[in-house]
Amino acid sequence: MTVHHIKKFLAYIKSHPEQVFYSFLVVFVIDNILNFFIDVPVFVPFAILMLPLLWINIWFNHPKKLFFIIYSLVFIGTALVSNILFGFSKKNISDLSFILLLVASYFYYQLNIQRNARHTVPVFFIVCTIMFSATFFSVDSMSWYINDRPMVEEIHQLELPEQKPAVMELPVLQTVSYFREYHNGLFRVPHVAGYFFGFLGLFFCNNFRKKRNLFSLIAGALSVAFMFYTGSRTFFVALMVALFLSLFKRKTLTFALVTIILLEFVLIFRYELFSLLKDTFLGPYAFLVVNSMDNYEGITRFVMLESWWNELREFPLLELFSGRTFFHTIAFNSSRHHIISWLHNDFTSITYAYGLAGLVLYVLFYVVVFIQNRRVIMHNIFIFLFFATMVVTALINGFYYYFPVFLLYLFLLMINEERELQLI
Repeated sequence: MTVHHIKKFLAYIKSHPEQVFYSFLVVFVIDNILNFFIDVPVFVPFAILMLPLLWINIWFNHPKKLFFIIYSLVFIGTALVSNILFGFSKKNISDLSFILLLVASYFYYQLNIQRNARHTVPVFFIVCTIMFSATFFSVDSMSWYINDRPMVEEIHQLELPEQKPAVMELPVLQTVSYFREYHNGLFRVPHVAGYFFGFLGLFFCNNFRKKRNLFSLIAGALSVAFMFYTGSRTFFVALMVALFLSLFKRKTLTFALVTIILLEFVLIFRYELFSLLKDTFLGPYAFLVVNSMDNYEGITRFVMLESWWNELREFPLLELFSGRTFFHTIAFNSSRHHIISWLHNDFTSITYAYGLAGLVLYVLFYVVVFIQNRRVIMHNIFIFLFFATMVVTALINGFYYYFPVFLLYLFLLMINEERELQLI
């Protein structure tokens, strides 16, 4: 391949962001279908191959790339140090790839996205719907559960300090949470399906408000319904927090008071609501209210947060800046609580795996996104909810690990169109 062909290929990437989006989507579908049958990484290797192309495009074309460069170099540097000190794992590479892809996707799409690329969103919705529809035929991928098993052996190979397993007295009520039913179809993880349909719902609601077209109405309604049906509660909870923030932002006192009154009603009659809804797809949400009020110490998010803090307090000064690798977050959760899981919180996970420098840069990423798009975010309620929900999901379950290469595309499409319509 000659230099001329390379330049031509890079120019094509610059002028066709929708093709980059489609390429990620095709690989995402292949990854999910293959992992329905066998554990084989597909998406992450492809992302690693695509990252240099996105970097080159940003380097030569983006006028405000300083933060992007610092962010990428610091995360790569701390990952190298921590992997040398604490051992290499495929999980570390996967985590770093998603963190780098987050910021690369944003800066690439921000520079190149075009309004006429909106046709990609209906295609994205249809593909997601086809993948998810398998659940209606009793087909649900279990790769998110089965693929955790090989990690047990890898965890045992780590030389971790002896930990006294945490003993939790679980009330009878908490056993209900073990019977939550997820629906994800061909999606490897139900939370990914929940995120995709939730954010698609916001996109189509915004589109319907402006254009009143039938497709946006139907697609938006189906997206919301599918989001609930996944059984993943994260997006809905994050959206409610974002909606509550928007009420204060707009100084809508009446709606804020109504929201508070409804919340009090739900809290007072939480047991009655749980008994009424426990056998429906709303059961997990009703249980979340009960568990949060009466058994919050048994909620895994709180358990892992306490465990993270206890671990972090023992970090030497160097490790506060370099971190201890992403895989170690899974290892100490397994050691302390027999939970084979990462921390499900972007901020705590990044602090542990990449140190304080990584945490500062990750927080600054959202600050940069807000500052660069402040007028649009504050002007449009759906764009505000989209942005706020991204931040809240990062806090309560994680965002960068749930394929933001697709979600940021929706976000920047909304911003781009709003700027053109309002001349902001």
